[in-house]
Amino acid sequence: MATMSNKIHISKDLALPAEDHPKINWNDPQERKLYQKQWRETNRERLKKEDHEYYLANREHFREQSHQNYLQNKERYIERSRRFKQENRTKWLEYQRRYRELHPEQARTLYMRTRALVIEKLGGKCIRCGFSDKRALQIDHINGGGLREQKLIQTSGIHRKILHGSDGYQLLCANCNSIKRWERPGKEGVGARP
Repeated sequence: MATMSNKIHISKDLALPAEDHPKINWNDPQERKLYQKQWRETNRERLKKEDHEYYLANREHFREQSHQNYLQNKERYIERSRRFKQENRTKWLEYQRRYRELHPEQARTLYMRTRALVIEKLGGKCIRCGFSDKRALQIDHINGGGLREQKLIQTSGIHRKILHGSDGYQLLCANCNSIKRWERPGKEGVGARP
């Protein structure tokens, strides 16, 4: 979104009396450009204030315009975001970590909301015993490999895969999940037999 400061606009309280106008050759583009740059630097704070007031007065228009732009270029925005996350993985993970530290309540709320959607999508109860208390339900990788995948894409990535229809996951209660680990000796997991 372009700011209003990119254009010279003089409010009435910034206008100079005619005798105080600088003596420059207005027909010379270089000289005019230099003067305009100096003027913007001198009046930076006032311009910021005016821009902010203009934005507040027209906030809904800007939001609607931004939303329309997003809808028209949605695929491009999503691709750019995906590419940035891949190319800057460590920077992205650091940003997420800092956000969680600064906004722990929002991060927790988002996690719980997403987890509830995932549990609902997977049936809402343990597939072995039918236990349905959400506090003790766990997402299980049917063919194992859960720790490896969690290190690679984190829990939020697993949630996204499930919500987008990926197979290979099931819902187990904590007891059934632990029993499953013990039944599969030699596989990764906390309860794997030595």
